[in-house]
Amino acid sequence: MLITGNQLKAARALVEAEQQQLADAASVHVNTIRKMEAKGRAEITSAADVLRRVQTALERFGVEFLDNDSPGVRLRPGLAKPSASSKPASRKQAKPTAKPRRPTRK
Repeated sequence: MLITGNQLKAARALVEAEQQQLADAASVHVNTIRKMEAKGRAEITSAADVLRRVQTALERFGVEFLDNDSPGVRLRPGLAKPSASSKPASRKQAKPTAKPRRPTRK
């Protein structure tokens, strides 16, 4: 079960997913993911349905949540590396191009 911000960050790192990719897969705003991860070792206090959507998205990526004495994550057994097709395409925004400078008058 997804419990702490660090656990969420570790799960995302395991499957090499960007915050925006996870947000898209879980149908939440990227700021929700950022705030959840910012909790660090503290318990995530988001609504239960939001937590469930984020956890389900990570499980679709191949993450398995550990229910031991302390929260943990691992890749699902038999899954060496997450497949690129299991993650949504990155939504990198294009950088604005610089406008050409006008020559100065002398």
